[in-house]
Amino acid sequence: MEKYHQVPAEPFHQSNERMGPADTELRKEILAGEFAHDGDPVLTAHIQAGHSQDIGSMLLRVVQQEVAQPPPIDACKALSMANALEKIEPPTPWAVIA
Repeated sequence: MEKYHQVPAEPFHQSNERMGPADTELRKEILAGEFAHDGDPVLTAHIQAGHSQDIGSMLLRVVQQEVAQPPPIDACKALSMANALEKIEPPTPWAVIA
């Protein structure tokens, strides 16, 4: 018998309008020493691999480095989105994906 698990999910479109404030806030918190983690090597590598891109209005986006095979930044982007949902944006009802 298969068992299904429900996972809470929140859509987070990766437009400049949404990611700009999220990435800018995360960078501010990291530089201010307001953010810490347990030293996870994957998260550390993904954060270090991120490159900031000015998108105007005093906002930035974290983007991949412009090299032939850029290192991944997925964990950094996920952290930025989760941080924004927690601190910047008002809470919304969770969608449940079964």
